[in-house]
Amino acid sequence: LVHRRGGKKIPAQIQRMQSEDLMAMIFRELPSSAGDHLIPDHPLVNQVLHDCLHSALDITGLTGLLNNILHRKIKTIYIDLKEPSPMAQDVLTAQPYAFLDNAPVEERRVQAVLTRRWSGIEEASAMSELDPQAIRSVVEEAWPRARDADELYEALVISGFLTEQEISQKGDKDRWQLFFDQLKADKRATLLISANNVQYWVAAERLYELSQLLPSFLSYPELAITENTFPAKKETDPLIEILRSRLEISGPVTLNSLASILPVSIPEIEEGLTTLENEGFVLSGHFSRTHEKEWCERRLLARIHRYTVDKLRSLIQPVSPSEFMHFLFHWHKMLPGEAVEGAPALQSVLDLLEGYEAQSVAWEGDIFPSRVKNYSYTWLDLLLMTGEYVWGRFKQAKTDPERITSVPIRTSPVTFIKRKNLQHYQAGMLQDIPDSLSNSAKTLHHLLKNYGAQFFYQLEEESGLLASQVEGALTELISTGMVTSDSFTGLRSLLIPGKYFTQKRGKKTVFSLQQAGRWWLINPAGKEVKDTDREEYLSSQAMTLLKRYGIVFRKLAEKERLLSVWYDLLKIYRKMEAQGTIRGGRFVDGFGGEQYALPEAVKQLRELRKQAVTVADEFIPVSAADPLNLTGYITPGKRVPALYTNRILYKNGTPVAIKEGKDITLINEEDYETRWRLQKLLIYREVQPELRPYLVY
Repeated sequence: LVHRRGGKKIPAQIQRMQSEDLMAMIFRELPSSAGDHLIPDHPLVNQVLHDCLHSALDITGLTGLLNNILHRKIKTIYIDLKEPSPMAQDVLTAQPYAFLDNAPVEERRVQAVLTRRWSGIEEASAMSELDPQAIRSVVEEAWPRARDADELYEALVISGFLTEQEISQKGDKDRWQLFFDQLKADKRATLLISANNVQYWVAAERLYELSQLLPSFLSYPELAITENTFPAKKETDPLIEILRSRLEISGPVTLNSLASILPVSIPEIEEGLTTLENEGFVLSGHFSRTHEKEWCERRLLARIHRYTVDKLRSLIQPVSPSEFMHFLFHWHKMLPGEAVEGAPALQSVLDLLEGYEAQSVAWEGDIFPSRVKNYSYTWLDLLLMTGEYVWGRFKQAKTDPERITSVPIRTSPVTFIKRKNLQHYQAGMLQDIPDSLSNSAKTLHHLLKNYGAQFFYQLEEESGLLASQVEGALTELISTGMVTSDSFTGLRSLLIPGKYFTQKRGKKTVFSLQQAGRWWLINPAGKEVKDTDREEYLSSQAMTLLKRYGIVFRKLAEKERLLSVWYDLLKIYRKMEAQGTIRGGRFVDGFGGEQYALPEAVKQLRELRKQAVTVADEFIPVSAADPLNLTGYITPGKRVPALYTNRILYKNGTPVAIKEGKDITLINEEDYETRWRLQKLLIYREVQPELRPYLVY
């Protein structure tokens, strides 16, 4: 077998392929047969086996070692370590013989084993030489921020509890006391006073865990604490869970500092920290250049180390809200000259906007044309017909089915998602057809549920209804969010009334329900997200938000109606940061809490700042139904309602003109020519002739 060619070493994978070809030439029966094989008595085979077993390995010594272990001549000791030893790590990774493994990399056992983020002794010792400023920065970022009672409640849930002394030291007591009083009045939180007079602010959700650690306490107000109230908490160790929560909001801490706030002895705390260390959740060492041993959560410690080595704070200064808006226009290809063209470009736009809920008339009337040059409705129908994407109404008002309209209005919310993620959005949708719908709609619902997807003519034949009755029934089912079709033509026909059509080369362009392809129920079996799928579901939503904005934080996630609460997404982002797939830090100035970003987003943000691409005449008109309508969230001023008739004109990331209904407001006083120009930029929209009826409102 040739190991080198042309003075270069042949890769191990190629050597393996050549070995298999050589084996097939010599022993023709081996590649075609399955199962165990008898070793052929051949000089080549005998020499290879001897080299492998006696030269590369010591098979005689290994056999003797195993026999001695079997006959108890050698004593074996088992130790549960938090990380594999260097020798065990080589065994796990099959170095240097990993190329012999047929299994894909994601199936290998090594993927489930935590290994160190450093390789040498010098790097390991350098972990203890952390920059004090980096430690202070991470501790400040991890400390919760609260601007209202809901955010304070979430902070109490994440941290397990907060003591009054801690809050006073941070300077938050005067500001948070009003929020805490509101939570106590709503019985969502209480004040616990221990026997040694330590006062704890505790959320009702974490009350059972802390009460198990306190031998005696007083609570104001008094909340009921029973095992039946928190059945899921009985199987967990309260001390472990409280320590886990506290370390998530702390930097390096010592046993004495934890003992000063926890009503538990130092040996018990040390035992709990050792358990977390064996899980790989925390690491111990001397991080703050003190003589005492310290403990720090792995995620926070990795961030501190990254700040120390790479000086990320000095390289990535937080940008202003206007600079962030400018970055978002660049991220969505909405800056002048950046728009792309064609069906592939529309596919990348759908990836950015997946899961976003906007008024149905806004998609082809403004959102798509603002990102795709010369947008054509045929591109959307083509992508939907391939089955990769699905449109529908995935959030219905289930509390009052009588309010469901018989005809979808132009402002009905519509969402585009990937079909592979459909199961995540099916949970919580309407499963039973409302009694307020007509008998024709109930008939079609029954047909689609029992026979699957149907074309319009099939529904007409199977139901025995007239074409006009089938159209009316489909219209009702669309308005409830129960059905969708293989293309957007069906909904488009309802958004563009029949009196609007285009005359092009002697042909009329008219959209109809008959041309929509197959019709099918979005959630025929009433699927729900299982507990086993919840992490995958949350991971999908977390990545969806990152793709849309590049950089995410709590304030930005508040406007997404179909996503989970920030507390659930935060755990996924922390896990992704620990895996190295995203970056955590402070990227946008003026917003508290943790912020996360895609690495490519950080790179583009840095490049935009270096290039200083903002131009005095850079105006970006945006529909209020667009996801980049972040007025009231990112940019200062009032929130512009997300209605298609409203529009915002941005200049260098800052709103300069707003259109609400028929009223146009200019933020700054301008002369007559400038006012006329801004109004023209604000109102003008460029769409296909076939889609111009979208602009009639």
